[in-house]
Amino acid sequence: MKVALVDPVNSTIFYNYCLIDELARQGCAVEFFTANFIYEEVFPPANITFCDTFFRYSNKIKMLAKYHKVRQMFRALEYPFNLITLIRSLVKGKANIIHFLWLINPTVEYLIIRLLRQKGFPIVYTAHNALPHESSARHVNQYKRIYNVVDHIICLTQSVKDELVNKFHVRKEKISVIAHGDFDFIINQVKSNQVFHADIFEKKSSNFTVTYFGQIRPYKGLEYFIKAIPYVIKKHPACEFLIAGKDSGGNKEYYLKMICEMNLDSYVSCDFRYIPLSDLITYLRQTDIVVLPYIASSQSGNIPMLSKMGIPVIATRVGGLPEMIEEGRNGFLVPPKDEKAIADAICKLLSNPPLLEKMKEDSVNYAKEAFSWNNIVKKTIEVYEKVAGVS
Repeated sequence: MKVALVDPVNSTIFYNYCLIDELARQGCAVEFFTANFIYEEVFPPANITFCDTFFRYSNKIKMLAKYHKVRQMFRALEYPFNLITLIRSLVKGKANIIHFLWLINPTVEYLIIRLLRQKGFPIVYTAHNALPHESSARHVNQYKRIYNVVDHIICLTQSVKDELVNKFHVRKEKISVIAHGDFDFIINQVKSNQVFHADIFEKKSSNFTVTYFGQIRPYKGLEYFIKAIPYVIKKHPACEFLIAGKDSGGNKEYYLKMICEMNLDSYVSCDFRYIPLSDLITYLRQTDIVVLPYIASSQSGNIPMLSKMGIPVIATRVGGLPEMIEEGRNGFLVPPKDEKAIADAICKLLSNPPLLEKMKEDSVNYAKEAFSWNNIVKKTIEVYEKVAGVS
């Protein structure tokens, strides 16, 4: 089967590369239409056709990475020409299925999908979220049209499927729930930054490190992690805490002020940049527990990665997160906006090192069962064959 996958900005690059690598391993001829990742070099699978279709010129101007609004302007000018190139390539390639992994302008992409369907191409769309984070009323109408025009929708959790059925009135049989996989394909290509590695471990003075990591945006609830820390240090004063992730919401000063006002400076280390993979792996190798204090979430790619690395996760009981955590096996679930519950879950593990070690082992075994790309892609190919009428 010939499959063309599209993500204009490579938004979910780790997920994308793991998916297309396994699709190729299971016999699909894969073309991936996307953009080069501007923050660091992450190598795509060698056994696929990588098409650098989007933002080739605006991405070459590296300085634009620091100026978001300027970059957006250049991209807006370039995008129509990119779409013309995409359509020509897809029509010429004659794939059995076209799979959109991400959208950046659903109004425009709706027209592209309609055109491709008129030319006889079956279309699958992965809805990572039912709506974008921080969405408005206009997004509801935009995405409703997308859900109506595509042939099939893949959701990563039942929670998103339920939202599509109840809010957008999408037929249940038009939606498949296929789990998010681990990031082994990405992790296995990472070379450790030895200087950074040595520096971090030289500074480590505690037996335990509890970490928040990932892109920092309001819906991720970082403030509740910070508020939980005083409760933890009353019982475990030697514990260290790490906040690592790009501040995409412009709230870095707010969090730093909170840490300062709570007199937590000596307990908390902050790294508010985009964390390169080599540095991220170093951070995670010194981490015992990760906290995901989200206020809202459809799912999290962090959970499969962390579970496979043997790191228990304390996550909030929101959206699709409960579907990814088996209580007491790869983590614990707590109510959202409840710093005391977060602290209690952390202390439960820190106070019982044998339990922590057992959960580290159980997390790996759980990930092998729940987040296996082999099983995920088998189900994905079944969707392709059903939609395309190919067996």
